[in-house]
Amino acid sequence: MKKEDLRVTKTKLLIKQAFFDLLEKKPFEKITIKDITDKAMINRGTFYLHYCDKYDLLESYEDQVIDDLRVYTDLITPESMEESKRKNLPLPHLIPLLTYIEEHPSFFLLISNNETSSSFYRKMSAAFYTRLSKVLNIAQIDYLGDYKKDLAVAVSSTILSRWGKTHMATQKEQIAMLITKIIWSVLDITDIHYKPVPIEDRGNS
Repeated sequence: MKKEDLRVTKTKLLIKQAFFDLLEKKPFEKITIKDITDKAMINRGTFYLHYCDKYDLLESYEDQVIDDLRVYTDLITPESMEESKRKNLPLPHLIPLLTYIEEHPSFFLLISNNETSSSFYRKMSAAFYTRLSKVLNIAQIDYLGDYKKDLAVAVSSTILSRWGKTHMATQKEQIAMLITKIIWSVLDITDIHYKPVPIEDRGNS
């Protein structure tokens, strides 16, 4: 992979820092490209060399955070998952993940209070669930796998977003166990049987 030019790296850092500083003062939807370029002390042309618009910039920022968090996916192994289930412990990645969020409160508070928060937390939760489902071989053995993924990601991302909005007021250990219990409950769904009631019998039920 070709290494990025140092000047390009520095310019992107300036843009992202300016963007982050602005997010502390106003909601995402009210930030303009002029706000960002003025704050970063660059011209509009320089901004558009690197990003299509503010949505592209935000996605790049979010992807960078998610990439930083991928290191915790290595904690999800068959052995650690078995131990979590057997000893009633949080899923192996959750405490480190929640600790990271606690250590970067400004970013996560801002993300949680902006209109884009749901998509960010969904992407983050999906990255971990993808690893989890690979370790447990869910896609290969479970015809309900895709439904379980959607449900687990939706619930996990909602909990994480709310935790951010409430300034991480609830202890991370409690949040970790809440998410763990929900995900195990979803994974424990093994089969669904449905026996339709004949139309002629419905009036008697």
